[in-house]
Amino acid sequence: MTKRNTLLASAIALAAMAVPAAAETKLTTSVYTASPNGFHVSSTLVAGEKEAVLIDGQFSLADAHRLVAMILESKKTLTTVYVTHWHPDHYFGLVVIKQAFPKAKFVATPESIKEIKKTWAAKVKQWSPVFGDLVPKNPILPTALKTNTLTLEGQTLEIHPNVQGDSPDNSYVWIPSIKTVIAGDIVYRGVHPWTAETNGETRKAWMKTLDELSALGPETVIAGHKDPKAKDDVASIKATRDYLETFDAAVASSKSATEVQDKMKKKYGDLQLDVILQIGAGAQFPAAAPAKK
Repeated sequence: MTKRNTLLASAIALAAMAVPAAAETKLTTSVYTASPNGFHVSSTLVAGEKEAVLIDGQFSLADAHRLVAMILESKKTLTTVYVTHWHPDHYFGLVVIKQAFPKAKFVATPESIKEIKKTWAAKVKQWSPVFGDLVPKNPILPTALKTNTLTLEGQTLEIHPNVQGDSPDNSYVWIPSIKTVIAGDIVYRGVHPWTAETNGETRKAWMKTLDELSALGPETVIAGHKDPKAKDDVASIKATRDYLETFDAAVASSKSATEVQDKMKKKYGDLQLDVILQIGAGAQFPAAAPAKK
């Protein structure tokens, strides 16, 4: 190789070294929290540079329309909607979202889909007299996930399925690149957790799931139901655990649902959604049949 060629090769190598590698897109999250009539359920938009993934689809059609507006204003292409579990406050609004984003994929775990198929007719019948046209006549059924991951602009969103939360077969989403947990109905913040479908044993399993979340070392934790003003931080995990421990103690030391409510309100009088506490307390005693979302 001539001296001239050697110099040219060196120059090309230096130029290549000077060009920085393309920076990995930093994902961001935006949270829409429903009104009290929508049980303060949250939906989270995870956005990259051009595309986005939505976690959970709201309960009321009115809240779903507001969520659609938030997505449109983001100017991102919605590729996927993931439903964390089978309660209708997480999937009734999919009707509106699908109308706005017909090319998006709507997915859930096989276990969630099985329960949605089993219960959705009863849920529509249950809630239509209460909310009228705010709930759908024919909800959208997601398709089954084939893997426990979603991909957004080259980054992984991990799906952790089949865990206990406010009901069996819950799931949560862990995004390692931004140390964020989208917790579904495993974590609550600023509102009473739904306990009507739990007992002492399942609440222990729920707390084990909370410990699993803590072990991930998250910096951001987005609760499935929350006070719109509440922070999305790791304190939400401890707050939920403390509530469940207090609820267990109240149930064990009480003779009626009213007594449980009184004890819980003394410590948690500032939490929203009192009706959820009322239903949950009533479900812990044989005289009160458990309600279901």
